[in-house]
Amino acid sequence: MNRILSAVLLSFCLLPRTAGAQAGASDPASLRREIEAAHPDPARAVTLKSVKLNAGLARLTLEDGVLLPVTAVGGKTVELVFLGKGRIAIEPPDAVEAGQLDLFTGAPKLDEELTEMVLVLGLDAAVDTILKKPRAEPLDAALARRAEEVYTKWKGSPERKLLNIDGAVLKDVAGDTSSQGFFAAWFKGTELGEFLYLVEPGSQEQVTLGHFVPLEATEKEKRKILRQLGREQRRGRLIGVELEDLGQWDTWLSASLQGKDGSAVPGRAAFEPQKYTLEISIAEKDLRLSGRARLDLKPAVRGSRAVDLTLNSDLEVRRVTDGSRSELFFHRQGRDLTVLLPRAPADEETVSLTVEYSGSLVEKQSGRFALLDTLEWYPHAGTADRAPYDVTFRWPRRLDLVSCGRRVEGGEGSDGLRWERRVLDIPTAGFAFEIGRYRVETTRAGHVDIRLAFDPDVSGMGKEARQEIAKTVGDSLVYFEELFGPYPLDELTVVTVPRDFSQAMLGFVTLSSVMMADLGVWNLFFGLEDRRTVIAHEVAHQWWGHMVGWESYRDQWISEAMANYASLLYGRNKLDKKDRFGLGPTSGWQETLTDTTEDGRAIESLGPVVLGTRLFSSRSGNAYQAIVYHKGAVLLDMLSKSLGEENFPKVLRQVVKVSANRAISTEDFPFHHRTGHLGRPRSVRRPVHLRHRSPGGLLQLSFRARGRGQVEGPGRGPPAGAVPVPLQGGEDGRRLRRGPRAARPD
Repeated sequence: MNRILSAVLLSFCLLPRTAGAQAGASDPASLRREIEAAHPDPARAVTLKSVKLNAGLARLTLEDGVLLPVTAVGGKTVELVFLGKGRIAIEPPDAVEAGQLDLFTGAPKLDEELTEMVLVLGLDAAVDTILKKPRAEPLDAALARRAEEVYTKWKGSPERKLLNIDGAVLKDVAGDTSSQGFFAAWFKGTELGEFLYLVEPGSQEQVTLGHFVPLEATEKEKRKILRQLGREQRRGRLIGVELEDLGQWDTWLSASLQGKDGSAVPGRAAFEPQKYTLEISIAEKDLRLSGRARLDLKPAVRGSRAVDLTLNSDLEVRRVTDGSRSELFFHRQGRDLTVLLPRAPADEETVSLTVEYSGSLVEKQSGRFALLDTLEWYPHAGTADRAPYDVTFRWPRRLDLVSCGRRVEGGEGSDGLRWERRVLDIPTAGFAFEIGRYRVETTRAGHVDIRLAFDPDVSGMGKEARQEIAKTVGDSLVYFEELFGPYPLDELTVVTVPRDFSQAMLGFVTLSSVMMADLGVWNLFFGLEDRRTVIAHEVAHQWWGHMVGWESYRDQWISEAMANYASLLYGRNKLDKKDRFGLGPTSGWQETLTDTTEDGRAIESLGPVVLGTRLFSSRSGNAYQAIVYHKGAVLLDMLSKSLGEENFPKVLRQVVKVSANRAISTEDFPFHHRTGHLGRPRSVRRPVHLRHRSPGGLLQLSFRARGRGQVEGPGRGPPAGAVPVPLQGGEDGRRLRRGPRAARPD
């Protein structure tokens, strides 16, 4: 905690908490009302000259202006409005972040003059020191009005909702230790316009700099969107979403705080789940989901009493109780759910929370069914968030329900509902189910019983299609066991669903019914991937994504690129492609990466694979797919040819063995020159450093042991002593001609 505090505001000494703040902490409901009623307080305005603050990685200077505090919450002043002249400067911690800052702002460093700002300070010391500056008497009436306008705009902004600022203020004034050191700022710059800067102690990467890009639409389009929003909200969907909330968040920079030695000091959530126990009911008439989720939690940050959860925003929380069934205060903002405990638990104490909730989360159209949110249909906690599950379902007997886990009991209740209890003993990152009308078939692959549930669309494709899907599931499962090691369960459930993406949980695979279509030569016209490699990709996630998880978004490529590479191998080594016209998992990778954005940039220049979901931005909606899936798989294919195609699977098998049932990072992927061993053998000190530039400068592979793997674009030649890698990647191990793009929307 002290390390975070010193990193957030080095310019001020820490002062004791005020008595008012301690008193207010006992009544969170009144604190929330005070947050809702907050407004600038001109009577306490002060003048500032040359005040400097170090906030995380930022150096903020309030050069000359007036600061108006917002009315106190629980006796504490947390928010302040500044009007005048200021400046913010940020030096990115590495080349990747410098590149992102350059992409969005036009410069690799931030040095921006500011004219207006709203500050949210989670340190009493900083606020108390600032407010001791000379009073602004008399305060110009125009300045007071402008401060009110600025704060009102900030208070109703989509950014404030998106970042859950109210929740952060509430935790701070309620005395939660993990929230001390929170800092947020809305800035208006002379060159960059409006942007935000955030330091969140509980995030892995505490520092975020970015900008919200509102949806661009004509007045006619806006009216159409409003009508659509109205229809969805009448059905219990998109609750609380307004037109102004629609847009794209661009992350200009994200990083962990740094220790005295310059090394990264990641944050973490205050609590981690030890077990999820879920009771889920689906109503007969309208399929409304009602849930009762018990979370057994262990504290990860000493002294914290605030539990941060995420839950689909369309699910209404009725109440939250503790292990003794006493009701607990909670705050809701979109998908964020903050629960305040009556006290901070002891270090090894288990905390039990029960969340009761309900909402419309099952879509039904023309006899077809799909779960609208496959991840946040129950509340999640923690940074790692890997835990065992015990789940009981109740649903209408006219429908079928399939899910993760091993069935331990079930039947039909006196209320006419079917019920089933399923458990998943291996700690995993998620649990999912689907409900509908299915044609259920079974098969077996080695030691694994496979259950396939075909929705009406895929059932209608005929027996041959169903048989091929079943055969591909079994064959790919056996093949990947040979490559990566044993599959950890004795059963696998696969279900086809009418939506536009496929997905895998441990022991449970959902396949898009659209992606299971085989239109013959028309696959090329519509850009459809061969359904067999789509299936193989999702089956590969049993190893890459679940047995071996990822620590943060920067490591998600381990899951997606590895699954795509695995499906590439399956297609290359196991499939007969005669008379088949479906695309492969990396088909058209060159065209995809050289496509340009509206401002003329190549897609591949938008960032390396380690940016993960940050590649979704206002610059492109396709970069994540192109770079993580296509580019990542091709790079792994290139790496395998460098290390030896017969040796590379052995290395990956060892990764799975030593990393089973835990999350790893890119830094845990050390491959060594000559041996390819995992870890650092004593006899080998030089790590692999592979770089190769194609004739057009499209791809370069750089992979260092204990370092972040990344792809670099043109502009840098291979370093002295680099090991050359043949540019052979993708389908059939050869350079691809440009052709139709692969279309995997997952």
